[in-house]
Amino acid sequence: SEWFFKAHFYQDPVCPGSLGLESFIQLMKAAARERWKGAGGRFESMALGQKHTWLYRGQVIPRNKLVTVEACVTAVDDARRLLKADGFLKVDGLVIYKMTDFALRLV
Repeated sequence: SEWFFKAHFYQDPVCPGSLGLESFIQLMKAAARERWKGAGGRFESMALGQKHTWLYRGQVIPRNKLVTVEACVTAVDDARRLLKADGFLKVDGLVIYKMTDFALRLV
């Protein structure tokens, strides 16, 4: 019954992949805000000049019960306020997205 199932392609009720990536980026932003408490500014997501990759190997469909997102911080540059992370999106315990070398900056 979620809105995005109807918003995907005609007669293809799946969660758009971009929402999975956005959920991972939001998790990275929460980690960055926690690390640099009190620092103002906006996020540069994705950090310019930083190569990243992702792999889709499944879909979130209406009958799925649980979607979880994990972020593993792999590097932090406090001087540049840059955070790098790898991540996974799981549906009902099965990894279906893998995100590698995603980076964002608080500018």
